[in-house]
Amino acid sequence: MKKRFVCILLVFLLILPLFVFTAAAEDGQSTDNTTATTATQATQATQPPPSSTPTTPPATQPTTPASTESTQPSTQPSTESTQPSTESTQPSTTPTTSPSDCSHTYGEWSASVTNHTRSCTKCTYTESTAHTWFSETVTVAPTCKDAGGTAKICMVCEYLVLTDIQPPLTTHTYKNDCDTECDVCGLKREITHKYSAAWSKNGKGHWHACTICGAAGELKAHYPGPAATEEKEQICLTCGYVLMRKKSHTHEYSKEWTSDSAGHWHVCDGCSELKDYAAHSYENGCDTDCGICGYTRNAVHTFGADWVKDDKTHSGVCMLCGEKVETEDHIPDASGASCSVCGYALEAAEETEAVHEHIYDGAWEYDDDGHWQTCSCGEKKESQTHSWDEGREAGKKTILYTCKTCGAQMQEQQEGGSFPWLAVLIGIVMIGALAGIIVCVVLLRRESKYGR
Repeated sequence: MKKRFVCILLVFLLILPLFVFTAAAEDGQSTDNTTATTATQATQATQPPPSSTPTTPPATQPTTPASTESTQPSTQPSTESTQPSTESTQPSTTPTTSPSDCSHTYGEWSASVTNHTRSCTKCTYTESTAHTWFSETVTVAPTCKDAGGTAKICMVCEYLVLTDIQPPLTTHTYKNDCDTECDVCGLKREITHKYSAAWSKNGKGHWHACTICGAAGELKAHYPGPAATEEKEQICLTCGYVLMRKKSHTHEYSKEWTSDSAGHWHVCDGCSELKDYAAHSYENGCDTDCGICGYTRNAVHTFGADWVKDDKTHSGVCMLCGEKVETEDHIPDASGASCSVCGYALEAAEETEAVHEHIYDGAWEYDDDGHWQTCSCGEKKESQTHSWDEGREAGKKTILYTCKTCGAQMQEQQEGGSFPWLAVLIGIVMIGALAGIIVCVVLLRRESKYGR
């Protein structure tokens, strides 16, 4: 029994770390799920509950506005008012008021050639009077629909009577040569469009449009040309409509630099697209080779008025790069006391060797091994090794170090990644748990077999 208890305890202790790792991972996921569930419940809580009883708007009865047409005087010519009125929608009723007691309300005028008449809508009273004509007459122009002439109009009922009648016109009025219906009488006619020689087109096809009204002629399908490529579009060979744009192109840039006197760049092998254009990079004004693409330029030294000289020679020094060039022997002047070119005192040089004091301007020169300063005479100060800073990330797995003294920079590529300690630890725990289970099984089988 003791061995069984020991086995169970051993298995528990070996498996416990695995449960701890699993619980930690699930705890992070559970926190996210709990947050999402809480947000969902909060959203649902703000929504109103669905209504189980539909809301029916209160029934309203339609109302019919009171008719006011009967009190308005007629504005149409009396020739039209002679027709029986059909506008009233109310059923006819027998008047109950006598003419003597009625405050009359008249309907529209009905006219004849000599007089006009109107009746009360409440009783049987009827009023009839002769026409009262305007003193001036109106000239009515004939149309293709109606006759014209000289017209006189009644001042009361607007009844119109034509004299000197002119017959209707035999010509009709149309908006343009493509209009098929007369604007006055509505007479329809057949027309022939005048189509343009140029094509009108869209994605469905092409057609000729009328130059007058723009009406489209017969729609014809496009006639496709060669298939689209990266360089050319596919077009209709009849009208030129673009059926398919150029295919997309994936640039593949050459690794070699292309350059001119101003800068350098990479060129796509398939379409001549340019990439990474930049100006050339030189160390100084006298450097002839670009440090990036290797382009070689013609550089000319710039000499100052000062000479570098000793007891036998003098040399010019470039003000840009410090290079000493054009060394030549002194040329005595007429007195022989000094050089006629640089002014060096020749007699003093023979008596006492001139002592040159090096002067450094503080500008650093450097290479991969170290940095130094140079005197105007060309003498270099003792070189020192670089003093690198802690470095900073300059890209993926790239550290950029800068010298604290001269400003030189150095890149270092990192290799590999962080060691997977967690995966190794989990593997060790699982192997230990498996070993403990095997030991427990062996001990239990021995106990059941030997009884101890």
